[in-house]
Amino acid sequence: QVQGFQDKISELAPNVSAGLDEAITGLESFGNSTVEFNVPIDQTVQFQTDVVIDREIEVPIKTTLPINESFETTIKVAGPFGIDIPLDVTVPVDIDVPIDLRVTVPIHETVPIDAKVPVKLDIPINVDVSETKLAELSKALAAGLRSFQEVLAGLGG
Repeated sequence: QVQGFQDKISELAPNVSAGLDEAITGLESFGNSTVEFNVPIDQTVQFQTDVVIDREIEVPIKTTLPINESFETTIKVAGPFGIDIPLDVTVPVDIDVPIDLRVTVPIHETVPIDAKVPVKLDIPINVDVSETKLAELSKALAAGLRSFQEVLAGLGG
């Protein structure tokens, strides 16, 4: 019966050994590979915060202010015998007044923000397997398969 078992193992050994070789090569290749995949994110992020604005802004103002007006007034003209004579007159004013100044505007505000932001994106992930514990696991599995392959070869011979 043992001989029949050995004959059966000898018969299957080349196929099993080839399969084990392929598995070992695959594990070794995986241990040195980079795994790439995308992580899709499709969700809504809600946040609430207060943005505090506490600053001063200087606003430059450079312009010309035209004044084209007439003013009515009464003037007194000294007359003979020490008498002042009132005289109603219209005084025309036609000038351009230049304005060049900086105005400081203080801003002290708290702006509440309450927002729901939809986030929809794919984040590419690259994992260097050799830098992870998966590399150690794949090496250990490959070593285990090699040992099994040696045991199988010993049983078949």
